[in-house]
Amino acid sequence: MLIELVVAAGMVTLTAVIHGFGLYGLAAILRLEAQDEAARRINALSWRSAGIMLAIVLGLFALHGFEIWLYAGLYQALGAAPEFYRFLRTLEATRKFVGAGTTMVLPADSELFGLLYDSDHYARAPAADRKEVTPMR
Repeated sequence: MLIELVVAAGMVTLTAVIHGFGLYGLAAILRLEAQDEAARRINALSWRSAGIMLAIVLGLFALHGFEIWLYAGLYQALGAAPEFYRFLRTLEATRKFVGAGTTMVLPADSELFGLLYDSDHYARAPAADRKEVTPMR
C-alpha cells in the first residue's frame, strides 16, 4: 500500500510539473504573439491570431494527452490495467442483468456477491433504498 501511495504522489507531482511547464510555455507564446501584434499593428481578430489560438488549444490537448499516456503507462507497468478492466467488465455485466426488483441467488463466496454485498455504495445508501441481501449458507 505504501508503494502505491508513493507512486501516486509521484505521478501527481509529475502532472503538476508538466502542467506548470506546459502552461508557462503556452503563456510565453501568447505574450510573444501579443508583442508581435502590437509591433506590426495586426488586428487581434485576424486569421493569424485565430491560427495561434488554435495552436494553443491543440497544445493543451497534446499536454493532457501526454499526461493520460503517462498514467496509462504506469498502470501497465504496475499490472493494474487488467485487474481494473476485469472490475469494469464485472460492473458492466452486473448492470446489464440486474434491474429493479431482480432477485438473485448467489453463493456467498462468489466474487459478484462480494462486490454487491460489501460495496460502499450499498453501505451509503439510505436504509429505505437498500434491498435486503441475505447470505444463504
